[in-house]
Amino acid sequence: MNNTIANLIMAPWITNVIYTAIRLKIFTVISKEEMTAEEIASKSGTITNFLIPLLNACEKLDLLQSSSGKFINSHISQLYLVEGQPRYVGDLIELQYNESKQWDKLFDIILESDSKKEEKNKEENK
Repeated sequence: MNNTIANLIMAPWITNVIYTAIRLKIFTVISKEEMTAEEIASKSGTITNFLIPLLNACEKLDLLQSSSGKFINSHISQLYLVEGQPRYVGDLIELQYNESKQWDKLFDIILESDSKKEEKNKEENK
């Protein structure tokens, strides 16, 4: 499969991983020290077994690094994804995610508009 197509297909998953980590404040929680998944779960109010796949996904996206079972922010996460940092973009990510939900309706809007056009044409031709 073409890499461009693969990247486009995976984009919603990547967005959800980043958005979820932002909402759980994962990057902020581990901004000062390395932590195990259990420590991160305790501080973020999550369940360790459900959090681990998210942490692993963040690591695959180069947002986190791990060593000896402990996680720490990557340089880019420390700059842009930690609340209180001057370059924090978490609020923008949340806004963009919430706005993107409108795109979920695109298919139905297009179908609905086509159906309305057909109905209007039928009425006009009577």
